[in-house]
Amino acid sequence: MSTFTYKYGAYEHDPGEIIDFQWQEEAHHTERGWRDTSTTTAVLSGLLLGNDRAEISTKIEKLRSAYEYNQKVFGLYDPDDVATRYVMDPTNWRLLIGPRVSVLDWPVGSMEEMVVKRAFKITVTGIWASQESEIIQYHENIANTGTTGPWWRSQNIVNGEPQAYAIWPKTTQKIVQEGYSLGFSGYYLAGATPNPLIPSQYEHLDQREEKVAKPLHLGRDWVYFPASWRYVFEVPNYTFVLPQ
Repeated sequence: MSTFTYKYGAYEHDPGEIIDFQWQEEAHHTERGWRDTSTTTAVLSGLLLGNDRAEISTKIEKLRSAYEYNQKVFGLYDPDDVATRYVMDPTNWRLLIGPRVSVLDWPVGSMEEMVVKRAFKITVTGIWASQESEIIQYHENIANTGTTGPWWRSQNIVNGEPQAYAIWPKTTQKIVQEGYSLGFSGYYLAGATPNPLIPSQYEHLDQREEKVAKPLHLGRDWVYFPASWRYVFEVPNYTFVLPQ
């Protein structure tokens, strides 16, 4: 009777060799509550069987050699040799890192170990792009300085209380809008680019700052694109601006 098979690259485990198979998917969530990546962990527990020590040693070496390198297709296949959902394929664009063999363990067993049998445990991991929102982080601050009220000073005098006098009866208010954005696969989410909140006639255009920094090369792709901005305004009438 045909059974499911386990493969890593060109290596295929013998029927009945795998005793236990575990598959875990753990999502990573950003501070905005969206998923950006997920980590898949597959654990194979099995037993190599042979008639003598030479046969067991050969099987051990083949298994060790097969799992010595990363980036091979790993997974579970049905009796018709069709891949199940439990597969990590390095050609999948969503798989940023892996398959990666993180553990190849030979736990100590009974007296028959290394003679007619050998227990093993293998852990294979992968990191996937699983973004639910393009924007990982988005912060914006508004600094409102002044109220357009009078500009006055105080003058100390020799024989009395300090005297205050006005220099200008009205002043301008300074507003600084600045923020930071981190996009998963691009700098900005469509429709959410930085937007100056004050009309352009009040902006000191010579002081405008818009910066983009180099993204992170994670495994096979570029992700986490940082950008920042700073706009400086000066208005004649008092207003209190809030981030939007």
